[in-house]
Amino acid sequence: MLSSLSLSGNLSVTGNTTLNGTLGVTGAATFGNITATGTVVFSKTQDLSGTANSSPALIVGGTATSAHMEFDANEIHAKATGTTVADLYLNN
Repeated sequence: MLSSLSLSGNLSVTGNTTLNGTLGVTGAATFGNITATGTVVFSKTQDLSGTANSSPALIVGGTATSAHMEFDANEIHAKATGTTVADLYLNN
């Protein structure tokens, strides 16, 4: 079990890894399945834009250039691409 991790460069993990503490990531990171039993905090404050690829705190469902959803502190956008908005359906 890890208690802390500092990394400069790429990290590849095959299998399960448990981190009992804090994982700080500066820059881009790609993860497979994540299970969090505590609080996950995304502290980036970049505001969303419907027509720009603003690299928000959280992108879900695809890459920044394919269909996805973007989240910041007070907005949720559905995007068809990085610069094109899409319809957002709730309970459809």
